Amino acid sequence: MIKKIIQILLCALMMSFALTGTLMAAEKVKPNYEFSELKEVRSVRNSEVSGWGAWTDQVLLMSGSPGRKYLVILTRPDHDLAFSLNLAVTNSGGQIMAKFDKVYAMNSAIKVGVPIKKIYELKGKEQIELAKKLVEKAEQDAEEANNKSEG
Repeated sequence: MIKKIIQILLCALMMSFALTGTLMAAEKVKPNYEFSELKEVRSVRNSEVSGWGAWTDQVLLMSGSPGRKYLVILTRPDHDLAFSLNLAVTNSGGQIMAKFDKVYAMNSAIKVGVPIKKIYELKGKEQIELAKKLVEKAEQDAEEANNKSEG
C-alpha cells in the first residue's frame, strides 16, 4: 500500500516538473508596440472608417478620411485576423475608442473580441511607411529575444 502511494506521488511530482518546464518554455517575449514616434489618439469617429486590414495578428491598419489612416494595436494576438475577410468593431457613441472597444474576426466560429490597446493616427505615406518599419522592428526584436532565450 505504501509502495503504491509513493509511486503515485512520484508520478504526480514528475508531471508537475514537466508541466512547469512546458509553461516556462511557453513564456515568450512579445513585441512592444509602443511608438513614441507616432501620434497616439484616444478615439476615431466611426463614420470616418472605410476599411480595415491586418498587418499582423495584433496590428491592424484602419482606413479613415482621405490621406488619413490609423494604426490599431490590440491587447493580444488574434490568429483569426489574418484569415478573416470581414472584421467587426464595437463603438461607443459613434466613436471607436482605445481601451474600451473590441475587434472581432468574423470568420471565427466562436467570435471573441480583442480589446483595442492603442490607436495611432497616420497622416500621409511617410507615416504609413514609418509605422510599417516600427511594427517590423518590434516583431524582429521580439523574435531575436526569443531565439536568444532558446539558445
